[in-house]
Amino acid sequence: MATPNLPPIAPVNPKAPLPPEVFEPFCAFLAELNGRFRKMAERYDSSASWMHECQFDPAKMPKAFRLLQEGSLKDCLAMNLRTYHMGFPSEMKELVAAFVIRQDFQLIHVLRFLALLRLVEKQDLARGPNASQTYQFYFGERVLDVFRAQSGKSFELRELAGVMEACGVPRTALFYSCTGYQYFNEIPFFQWEDEALWPYFYEHAELMQPYFSGPQQSDYWWKESRLNVLRICSRMASVPEEYVPKLWEIAFGTAKGERSLAQKALEHLPDFATQVMAGLQASAKDSRLAAAEWLGRLRVKPAVPALKTAFAKEKTEAVKGAMLMALERCGESIAVYLNREGLLKEAQTGLKKGIPSGLDGFPFERLPVVHWSDSGTPVESDILTWFLVQGCKQKTAEPGALLRQYGRLMDQAERERLGRFVLETWIERDTEPLYVTEAEIAKAVADLLNQDPWWGEYAEPMIRSKMKSAIGEKGILAVAAAFGGEGLALPVQDYLKTHYGTRAAQCKALIQMLSWTEARSAVQVLLSVANRFRTKGIREEAELCIRQLSERKGWTRDELADRTTPTGGFDASGTLMLDYGPRSFTARLNQEAAIVLTDAAGNGLKSLPEPRKDDDAAKAAEAQALFAEAKKTLKATLPLQKSRLYEAFCGQRGWTCGDWKVFLLGHPLLSRLAIKMLWTAETEGKPAVTFRPLADGSLTNAADEAVELDETAVIRPLFGGFLTDEEVAAWQTHVTDYEVELLFDQLAKPLFRLTEDNRHTFACRDFEGYLMEAFTLRSRALKLGYSRGETEDGGYFFEYQKVLAGLGITVAVQFSGNRLPEENRTVALETLSFFRNAVQKDSTTVRVRNEIQLGKVPPVLLAEAWRDLQSIARMGKGFDPDWQQKIG
Repeated sequence: MATPNLPPIAPVNPKAPLPPEVFEPFCAFLAELNGRFRKMAERYDSSASWMHECQFDPAKMPKAFRLLQEGSLKDCLAMNLRTYHMGFPSEMKELVAAFVIRQDFQLIHVLRFLALLRLVEKQDLARGPNASQTYQFYFGERVLDVFRAQSGKSFELRELAGVMEACGVPRTALFYSCTGYQYFNEIPFFQWEDEALWPYFYEHAELMQPYFSGPQQSDYWWKESRLNVLRICSRMASVPEEYVPKLWEIAFGTAKGERSLAQKALEHLPDFATQVMAGLQASAKDSRLAAAEWLGRLRVKPAVPALKTAFAKEKTEAVKGAMLMALERCGESIAVYLNREGLLKEAQTGLKKGIPSGLDGFPFERLPVVHWSDSGTPVESDILTWFLVQGCKQKTAEPGALLRQYGRLMDQAERERLGRFVLETWIERDTEPLYVTEAEIAKAVADLLNQDPWWGEYAEPMIRSKMKSAIGEKGILAVAAAFGGEGLALPVQDYLKTHYGTRAAQCKALIQMLSWTEARSAVQVLLSVANRFRTKGIREEAELCIRQLSERKGWTRDELADRTTPTGGFDASGTLMLDYGPRSFTARLNQEAAIVLTDAAGNGLKSLPEPRKDDDAAKAAEAQALFAEAKKTLKATLPLQKSRLYEAFCGQRGWTCGDWKVFLLGHPLLSRLAIKMLWTAETEGKPAVTFRPLADGSLTNAADEAVELDETAVIRPLFGGFLTDEEVAAWQTHVTDYEVELLFDQLAKPLFRLTEDNRHTFACRDFEGYLMEAFTLRSRALKLGYSRGETEDGGYFFEYQKVLAGLGITVAVQFSGNRLPEENRTVALETLSFFRNAVQKDSTTVRVRNEIQLGKVPPVLLAEAWRDLQSIARMGKGFDPDWQQKIG
């Protein structure tokens, strides 16, 4: 790897005089902060008396102003304008950011100001090796981010290190600030762009040496620091050569989180694929497994011969499965590796070793009969049992490539029946009561009361509710995933609704299983859970599985949703034929996406009739099942698709013309929604065209003229804010004349405008101090699609959230708070903010709440969220200047 040619950073003069006229605004600003802290203190009881101590001493102002111009960081911290370092809320930081921008501060002034306000400190939350050399920047992260955005250039970490050095702090201090473990991994610099981050660490590569050449340490803080070092390496355009051998060792190691980061760091090497292929011949099975998974993830097609050679020699089933999956991802057919006779011999040999204890009592004898689709001969029961035994031993709900390939060779209806049987049996075993007989229950109650008499009358109900667990046998879900189909979604959905709060591990295993099923209904359940599910961990697991499924398919998340939207059995015209033999019935979707049922003569029916004696009983039963499934699909799918189209509107998603025609206009359900929307077609070099689809598939503009789309056009949902007043008026007249009820209001002009003052802020405060009853707020927020935010200490929650999973953004409406169980107290609206959803990849989940500056929020989403906030505010009592004294 070539050594990067990094441009030098200019030295910083520690003396940075400010004009004398800045002193008066400096004092006035701190006085303003004093007043705000006093108002905050009045809102809290004596338990928060520290807020009264957050006052800036006027007598210290001259010295503070001098330190701002020439002081060391140590002197600024010792100045200690405030007597308590906490209690500096978001709006205060934004005020600080606005002040430093307004006064045209240089970076050195900003750093000193943060130290004076104790928004940067030495040590504080840092832990682990070299903690004494760590500076905590988290409290001042917003000020730095806004200053970077507005100062004219996004300074990099090397420049910040130079400023610290000018203030008497070694340049190496920033290294420990970024690698020393901090609560919640809240290291603000990790949110910066790669090119602003990695050059600093390349220049100080020697500081990484203890984490690569030293012995592994068991200390928790050391492990977290090492993970941070690997995170940095994974973002480097050029990794220091001396650490490359150790990174290769980690890349083939057993620590999954470290392994993925090391692999990402090495992928910049010009010959990395050759060395990964060499890993297929490693003596350690974990190294061979890592190499196969790595090649498959990146779809390295030149590795196909090496994978085939390694597979022929491989003995470990898990590694063989990873090699086959890699071959499959590289576009190779793995059918040549199927051997039914060999599979039967393997199964009979393996079963002689016995059944795992976790499968004691499993009803193998009741496994549904399955036939090979080509020959019609039954699949031997030993083979089916062996699949379950293998799955149980491998302890993962993700099916291997061979298992999935064997499933494809079986009769589809029969194998799907088998997959559902395995799933339902696992759920039944997982939810079986722990205590069955009355004697067992009585003994367990007595034991509990002897241990803790506090339970009292609640002991018996608690004991009766206890269930066994099948999480140790979750590997058999891989069989359900490989064989099952549409029938798996509903049992999983029911399980998640019932056990989300007590059985998180099982819920996540079921989600992993669904992601490999690839049935339309399964993908829709995943999307629904990722979008709206109440439990954060389960929601994030669904999002991770969606991302992995999309990567396997080579699709984006949106493309995955387009291609897997269920049809409910309706054809492209929205028709479903229901055959009873001598009689037939037709179910059609009208323009409102409601089912209209008719007989052969065209007479309307309220419901599907019961079969008569002369009807074909089997056909009638099948027709009734199809109709019932169609109604269920419609009920479950339409709300999710409406939400998805609204999210596409907020993010101004674009479809290619071909995809839009096929996956929206050509879909029996989505087409009924698409005709209730207005669209715009953008073609390079031509004016944008606005149009509306009609029920017959033709397109019209606001003037009732036919529209023909250019095949190179990009199609987006129309937003009235991008049109002239005349164009909006024309469309309003059109939808009124034709009585079109739009899916949602696309023609409203945005009422919120970004200015230079609020573009770089992190929250909108237009309705701060608007009073209302807590239940009124809850009712309106829920109606607008928001849900209650996370509960904090003492059972309080302070916001309602709307998760837009496709955009990776959550909208948060903050208010003064309520306590669970909720009381209908008087509350006040406070802010509207946006933050990035957590990204989960192995053990490298970003847990920090990464809030977004308003100027970086998609403009339509910002306008729509502001309208939500306005709608909520209008339900209350209006603004009250004394709101802080009137909230409950």
